[in-house]
Amino acid sequence: MSLVEKMKSCRLKTVKTDKFVIDLDMPESYPPIKARKTEEGGVRDRFMAAKAELPDEIKIVRPFDVNNFEKSNANTIYVAENGCDCNCGCKEKPVETIAEAIKRAAGKGGARIVLKDGYYNIDKTVVIGKEHSGTPQSPLLITAENKGCAFVSAAYKLSADMFYRADDEDMLSRLQEDARENVLVADVSHIDLSRACDGYFAPHLVINGVTMNVARYPNTTGNMQLDWADRKNVPLDGVVEGVEGGTWEFYPKDDRIFSWQDSNDIWIRNNFSVEYHHEHCKAEIDKVKRTIKGEFIRYKDATLEANEAARYYLYNVFEELDAPGEWFLDKKNNKLYLYPPKGGLGKNDAIHLVVELCDLILCEGAENVIIDGIDIGRNKGFAIETRDCRQVLIQNCRISNVEGNPNLTNRQRETVHLCGGFRNGIITSLFEYCAVEVGLCGGDEDNLIPANNFMQNCVIDNQLLRFGAYINGCGIVFSHNYVHNTTFCDRGSNESIVEYNVFEGSDTEAMDSGTVYVQGYPPNAVCGNHYRYNYLFAPCRSDYGIYFDDMSRGMYAYGNIVVGNGVNPNKENKYGKWWPSGGRSFNRHNGREHCYYNNISIDAGYFAFGGDLSYWLSPFADWKKWCDGMLSGSFVKRNDVYLGRNPGYKELCELLDKWGEDTKDPDYVEKSGEAERKIRLPWYNHIENNLIVRADSPYKLDGCEDFTTGLDTNFIINEDPGFVDEKNRDYMLKPDSVVFEKIPGFEAPPFEKMGLVDDLT
Repeated sequence: MSLVEKMKSCRLKTVKTDKFVIDLDMPESYPPIKARKTEEGGVRDRFMAAKAELPDEIKIVRPFDVNNFEKSNANTIYVAENGCDCNCGCKEKPVETIAEAIKRAAGKGGARIVLKDGYYNIDKTVVIGKEHSGTPQSPLLITAENKGCAFVSAAYKLSADMFYRADDEDMLSRLQEDARENVLVADVSHIDLSRACDGYFAPHLVINGVTMNVARYPNTTGNMQLDWADRKNVPLDGVVEGVEGGTWEFYPKDDRIFSWQDSNDIWIRNNFSVEYHHEHCKAEIDKVKRTIKGEFIRYKDATLEANEAARYYLYNVFEELDAPGEWFLDKKNNKLYLYPPKGGLGKNDAIHLVVELCDLILCEGAENVIIDGIDIGRNKGFAIETRDCRQVLIQNCRISNVEGNPNLTNRQRETVHLCGGFRNGIITSLFEYCAVEVGLCGGDEDNLIPANNFMQNCVIDNQLLRFGAYINGCGIVFSHNYVHNTTFCDRGSNESIVEYNVFEGSDTEAMDSGTVYVQGYPPNAVCGNHYRYNYLFAPCRSDYGIYFDDMSRGMYAYGNIVVGNGVNPNKENKYGKWWPSGGRSFNRHNGREHCYYNNISIDAGYFAFGGDLSYWLSPFADWKKWCDGMLSGSFVKRNDVYLGRNPGYKELCELLDKWGEDTKDPDYVEKSGEAERKIRLPWYNHIENNLIVRADSPYKLDGCEDFTTGLDTNFIINEDPGFVDEKNRDYMLKPDSVVFEKIPGFEAPPFEKMGLVDDLT
């Protein structure tokens, strides 16, 4: 059994109680921390104080038995796809729509809505408001009668008998010969395709819960090679509101693209601006100049580059319908072409075409709600969003095939979004084939008021975008999850906890990322998070484990096990020009006052890597803009609570103030001021009691050795230090391991507890 299969099979005991109370045993406020000055050991002091405040493990929230709330059950409303909204809602006479059931639950102080087996197609967001709230004794329950058999979506349902073997000779002649006998076609003229978006947000096809690939070149394992025809960086106006870009043009090295007949709606997936961001641009094929060109919409001042290490492919190309699981939508003639998945189409296959935008379930200001056992997704927009709610719990659900809302430019496009409120959570759920992230937000990061929103015991698998989940806010918990082939991101969180997770793989296409990525700018927005007792292995293109980026500060990484892809002493260019090393267990782009304690690094190029950030902020005007932004953003956090919790932050603010005064002088010269020189440095990071097993070089500190403490306490070894079974990835340490002799006080990371908790299998 593979690890992903093992994690998906884990089960938690159900809690039988008549009172719905979520208890994480998390702090509700944060006391001041006493510490010495930073350069006198303050970083270690602050870490030890913060570590001592927490239990060894945040309390696990187990799923609630929805049949145990008698007061909720007294107001039971049944829903069935063959019901009628004029019915009474009893089991024998169910209503038809979820919206009608929610309407009837208003003012009841709790109810139980039961979805019978079937498909519930939503064309207008179901809103659960304050008036629908339950109580701890009588929560509002929305549950499937049989777990996983009630499907909520905003998709058109197709049947296998709609498909027939393609027989249009003109169309077949455009396909490769070995594909012609396999391609099926269906007439979808009953669906209004005029409302469909293009490109990345175009319709998507789902068969048996798996998102099919739009016909593309090259296929999923290939990469297109490019030569620039005419590098440009021309600002464009009005491409996307609030976003500027440029144009691009290049020569493809494969001439096959010039044989495609209809090239009016072809798109390219690329990394033109920066290696860590996926772009999707419409591509124009110029058969006369034999180039591909288009508009670019990410950054006005980006250096457009055909990065040899990045992934490029063209999609929505009928001629490239040549592999099982690929499809093409002919919007002009209302035809859907499909190269069936391996095994072909079966009579009972569930086939869905997602065309229109529709958010599914919105909880707004609601309290005491449990959403249980539903299979939800197959839509554009969010599947579930909570806004300023309290105790909304999503449990035992499958969330899949969700794409973003193309109309949203000012916030992220989430699969499930916990936005604000307190003690809202997601547990024991599976996320698959989603093109947008799970977003865990809430709390007041300026005044350190925690939300205690959380995600536990979930699986994120087969993600179709760079990030699988992110946190933002204060007091967020992400624990005991399994994240597969995607990246976890911290977008500006304080006093949050990321613990006991297993991260296998990372983003399979982006570079300069990480398995766990902490966004640094503005650096004063991210501080005091605990990254502890996580297991990271098999990183993909970036080869980074935990990455504290762009002057992030004051993070705690301890008890983690990070396994790289092998050392690389010859510095071979594994991914083109990028990262000629065996990777980095802990990457730090500048970064200040971080503490790395009691971790295990195995087979990585470096244990810790990172130095001066400002080398890429050139010319000086860019660096000045960065620092001025840090200064202006710091004032909101100059309050007693934040400063009391972060003694080193006061020192940073003093440097920023001095920087502001220094640069008022019109004759100020770059790097001439002491304040600027200190801001540029990765100031006093602490690296203590770590086990480093096989590394090209343990550290690359870029001249900051004098400002890095604890290095003499780490143990570096080039052989098995005494793992239980390294060959089979069992990284528990034997009691007689040499590590305990070489690092007095070393605590073996609790490897056996990392990942989903399993009570029942």
